[in-house]
Amino acid sequence: MFFKTMVASAAVGVMGLSAQAATMTNGTFDVTAAESERTGGPVSLWFDQIIMGELEKIIGTDDPTFVLNQPGTFNASATAGSLNGSTEHVSVAGTGFAFDFTFDRDFSDNTITDPTFKPVFSDVNPNQDADYLDIEGGTLKGFGAFEGLVFDLARLPVDGSSAVQIGAGVNGEIGPNLHNSNFGMAFWFRLDSLVSADCAACALLDTDAMLGQQADINVDLSPAAVPLPAGAALLLTAMGGLGVAARKRKAS
Repeated sequence: MFFKTMVASAAVGVMGLSAQAATMTNGTFDVTAAESERTGGPVSLWFDQIIMGELEKIIGTDDPTFVLNQPGTFNASATAGSLNGSTEHVSVAGTGFAFDFTFDRDFSDNTITDPTFKPVFSDVNPNQDADYLDIEGGTLKGFGAFEGLVFDLARLPVDGSSAVQIGAGVNGEIGPNLHNSNFGMAFWFRLDSLVSADCAACALLDTDAMLGQQADINVDLSPAAVPLPAGAALLLTAMGGLGVAARKRKAS
């Protein structure tokens, strides 16, 4: 009975950590593509027409959709956060952009210090709970056909109430990720400055035209797996051994 109680307590502790992380932004989260109720397909990274008009010169398509090709990571604390991921173009295998962002919760360097929910689409209820972060900085790095193309990223709008919004849909409605009701995040950003344009076909691009233009992130978030505490793992292993021994005694 003593061992059963300890195993049950360990399991409850692990489950409790997972459940808690699912209801708040503080913690570590896996970042995955949001399955869009609008398009019926996955979304992650989107570029506006001007950016894609330039990128089309290299990849031959103006489709603005790039989707996470592996889970990214989102970390958040009471004061700051970070996001990273790698996205591949939906129709050009092996070509895309990796992104890294840093965030804070201080909006004092903007004209609006009280961020508000941005519904964007008419079917999103703006009266939803959401947590907000501000973009402190970021980098967009190309790979495949875009290898060597690197931009620094910044907040969009430059001044305004729209920020990085995080949360889940209310009563099954589309939520803060703007594409489904899952717990997720969405935000706009801009290509702020060119760091490098050393890709094989970068000479085709008017990178000045791309600067200042809009891109979007829309993703789902789920609590990262919580490792089983070392003590609990050893205890479970020991319990397994005791169980085998008990069965052998009964058999004999």
